[in-house]
Amino acid sequence: MIGLLLIGVLSGLSDAFLVEWIVLGLIALLFHELGHAVTFRRYGVTSQITFWALGGFTVPDDTPATELLSDRQMVVVALAGPGVSLVVGLASLAVLLVARQFGDLGPSEIRVPISIWLFVNLGWAVFNLLPIGSLDGGQALSHSIGALVRGRLGAALGVLASIGASAVVAVVAIMVGLPYIAFIAVIFGLASPNLYEGLREAISPARADTPEAPRNRPPTESDDATDRDELRARASLPYGDRYGTSPRGDPPDHS
Repeated sequence: MIGLLLIGVLSGLSDAFLVEWIVLGLIALLFHELGHAVTFRRYGVTSQITFWALGGFTVPDDTPATELLSDRQMVVVALAGPGVSLVVGLASLAVLLVARQFGDLGPSEIRVPISIWLFVNLGWAVFNLLPIGSLDGGQALSHSIGALVRGRLGAALGVLASIGASAVVAVVAIMVGLPYIAFIAVIFGLASPNLYEGLREAISPARADTPEAPRNRPPTESDDATDRDELRARASLPYGDRYGTSPRGDPPDHS
């Protein structure tokens, strides 16, 4: 809510329009995150929606189970949020165009909330699809490459691609006079520690630093507990905009 309030004030909104901006923005964010949450549930993972100063994110209840989702499934999860926003925004736009055929929409008390609703759905959906590291578009790019190139190499290339794309977005945004977009590309892409941690884990997983267990010894209950603990430790980063920032290893393809 703090982020919405700040954006609204900087945009010159006040009084009732500022309240409408915050309320409609929160509703749009909820629809967006529900897209992620419902898709997670479709793949057997329950989750919780959390709002913070700059938006919202969806946190899986079972992060080890999330680690087992394939890259193709994670691409669908990443795109589900902006997909819902686009559907809601386009449906609202269609209703608006039909309504305009029957006359003027009336005073600003009606027109401004409509404009806000279209922006927080269509505008934010397009923004989230930018290939910036920790945003939906960046995560979709990362997991798409992971789906094409299997194993840790694909995971590493995916993270590198999202970091590189963030740099391109930042440069282009500065060139066309969009400093806000450039700032987001730097903060959530180039300067995101989660991305570099994911890259480090993909290149040099923690298990590679420990002595290899004897191949002829059957697995024990202790081994299973160790695997679960390692998965939890490696996948403890919140999901939200944050799908591929935790190490993925070599997940099986469930698609």
